Amino acid sequence: MHTEELTIPDLDLPFVDLDIPEQELVLEELPGTEVLLSSRVVLSPPLTINQTLFSERICIRINRSVLSTLKKQAAEQGVRYQTFINLLLAQHAAL
Repeated sequence: MHTEELTIPDLDLPFVDLDIPEQELVLEELPGTEVLLSSRVVLSPPLTINQTLFSERICIRINRSVLSTLKKQAAEQGVRYQTFINLLLAQHAAL
């Protein structure tokens, strides 16, 4: 298992104040804003326990009864079922 500590640099970027009154901002005139104005903003949830910046989202098919059992076991342990499945896979992969 990887034990090195991950450090993320502080991204304290300077703020540039353009002194433009909000009333004068016309977003419709910017190129490509029709896409921005018509699309939802989806933010990634914050990282959880045992999740890293190197986690990868995948899609797999799991038998419904197996998934139901795993969800119940995860709830009993007080963790999200996806985290629980990841822990099980990590334990198995370490063998």
